[in-house]
Amino acid sequence: MTLEQTLRKVIGYLNSGSLDSEAAVKASVVLPVLRKLGWDDTDPNEVKPEFSVDGKFVDYALIGDGKPLVFIEAKHVHAKVGTGEEQLFGYAAHRGVPLLILTNGRCWDFYLSMAAGPPADRRFYRLDLGLEDKTPDYVEFLEQHLREGQVVSGQANLSAQELLANKRLREKARGAIPRAWRALVDEGDEILGDLLAERVESDCGAKPGLDDVHSFLASLRPPEPMKRRKTAPPGSQCNPSPPPPSPKWPATMKGFVLRGRRVECKSAIDTLASVLNTLHRQDSEFMNRFAPKTIRKKRRLVARIQGDLYEDARHTNRSRKLENSWWLGTNYGSGTIRRYIKTACEEAGIKFGNELKLIEE
Repeated sequence: MTLEQTLRKVIGYLNSGSLDSEAAVKASVVLPVLRKLGWDDTDPNEVKPEFSVDGKFVDYALIGDGKPLVFIEAKHVHAKVGTGEEQLFGYAAHRGVPLLILTNGRCWDFYLSMAAGPPADRRFYRLDLGLEDKTPDYVEFLEQHLREGQVVSGQANLSAQELLANKRLREKARGAIPRAWRALVDEGDEILGDLLAERVESDCGAKPGLDDVHSFLASLRPPEPMKRRKTAPPGSQCNPSPPPPSPKWPATMKGFVLRGRRVECKSAIDTLASVLNTLHRQDSEFMNRFAPKTIRKKRRLVARIQGDLYEDARHTNRSRKLENSWWLGTNYGSGTIRRYIKTACEEAGIKFGNELKLIEE
C-alpha cells in the first residue's frame, strides 16, 4: 500500500466516525502514516512513545542520531485545532527539537519551534485530511518534511524554514493589497488606466478621455482604515467629527528645483519633458540608459522614432519631441509621471526629493 492509499484509508476512518478516542487517532492515523514514511515504530531508537521531558510526556518523539528531531502530540479527533500549542512548544524549548506536529487526526499542524513569534506564527503548513482532492499534495509534502531520511539529514528542517519564510512573505503581501490598490488609484497608474480605457472602447466603440478615466478611478479610492476613538463619558458633549475630505487627484506639478536651480513649467508632462532635457544635456548617454527602463507592454515613454511610442498607431499624436531628437509619450497621469521622474533621477545618480525636488500645487 502506498502513502497515498494509506491517507485515503485514514480519511475513510475519519469520515466513518469510528475514531472515538485519542488512542484511536494514534493507532489508526499517526502510526500508519509514520510507517509509510520509513519510521519503525517498533524501534524505540526511531519512534519513542511517551517521550519524557522534565517529568512530562510527549506522545511521540522521532529520533535520529540519538536525539529527538520531531515531537508529535496527538489529540482526540474532536479536539479544537491548535489546542496544546503552548504545551508542545514548552516541551520543544527544553530539548531543542526543531520540528513539531500537533494533530487531531484530521488536521495536522506543522511548526518550526525555533522560529520567531508566537506559536501560531511559527506554523509553516496545515494538512487537512478533510480535503480529499488535495491528497496528492499532502503526499508530496509529507515525503519532503516527514520522511525518515529527510528528517535525519536535516533537509526537512531546511525546507520547513523556506516554507515558513515564503508563508510570511505571502501574508505580508496580502496585507499590502489594499494599500497598493489605493496607490494605483491615487497615482492614476498608466496600465490600470489603459486597461480600463481599452475595455470601454471595446464595449462601446469610443475611447474615453484620460481625465474621465482618472476621475472614475479616483472615485474608487478605498477608505482609509478607521482609527478607534475614545468613547465620551456619559453626560459629556462632543462635537461630531468632521466628514472625511473628498478624494482629490494628485497635486499638479509645476516644475522642479535641481540642486538649487528652479525650473518652472506649465504642467506635469512639461515638467517631465524639462527634466529629461536637462539630464540629457548633462549626460549625452542618459537617454540611452533611461529609455529601456520605460518600456511597457503596449507603449514606451520615450523612443527615437515617434511611431515606436505606442503599439496602437492611433495614439501616436499623443507625443512631443524632446530637444535631443527623442520623442516623449504624453498620455500619462501625474502619479505615473512622478514615478518616471524618480526613475530618471536614479539613472542619472541624482537623489529624488533631495537634489531634485518637484514644485507641486
